Amino acid sequence: MPIALTPRLLPLASRLLSLLFSEGIPKGYRSDIVFFDTELIITKVWFLHKYGECPAFVEEALRQYPMDVYLLCYPDLEWEPDPLRENPNIREYLFNWYEKEIQALKEAYGEVESMLYMHIPIKEYEEVFELNDKEEFIPTGKAEILYGRMFESVGCSPFNSGLFEAMKKNGAQGIFCGHDHNNDWCAIYKGVYLVYNLPQNYNLYHLGTNMGFPEEKWNQGVTVTTLHSDGTLDIAPRYNAIYL
Repeated sequence: MPIALTPRLLPLASRLLSLLFSEGIPKGYRSDIVFFDTELIITKVWFLHKYGECPAFVEEALRQYPMDVYLLCYPDLEWEPDPLRENPNIREYLFNWYEKEIQALKEAYGEVESMLYMHIPIKEYEEVFELNDKEEFIPTGKAEILYGRMFESVGCSPFNSGLFEAMKKNGAQGIFCGHDHNNDWCAIYKGVYLVYNLPQNYNLYHLGTNMGFPEEKWNQGVTVTTLHSDGTLDIAPRYNAIYL
């Protein structure tokens, strides 16, 4: 069915544009970070799949208003029927199409290397150190360790979400986490920095309470990341103990 024969759809697309870019952020909401669960790539793909063409103003808006970050969820959950859902048998086909459209935007606007900061480490952190027969953590040889020590196991989910591979594929430079207070290392694994940020507080467990270390060997402090104009970065720990 040509788009010209579906006048109901064009006002809907126009309304979406207005909500996204013209009407501003509703009162009472933060204006520096906004999440959209629907945006113009979905609109474009739906038009092309359903009708074989896409309105020119949707394409133009995509070029004019690119999003900063896209979160594309893989369709690995079981399909559940819903009046608003369709296409249960081509979910991976549509996923690959969405991914291709996002890649096209990257080609148009350039690739921006990214870093991720989060609390709990991901499964790949377990690839850097391993326990020996003396119950000591030693390097696995799978990563280049730049600095730091490991005194407790990685507190990650047993499920590997694929986040690391997705970030690596899209040019991520580093992943930074906390959670495991007794670990303070930085390593390069498969070309990506894996970093434990130093703990900053003294009111939770630490190397003094768990390992019996004197205060001058505790790892409280900050992790300093320096970004250079050529795109490279330096990561270094600054321990509070240097001020004792």
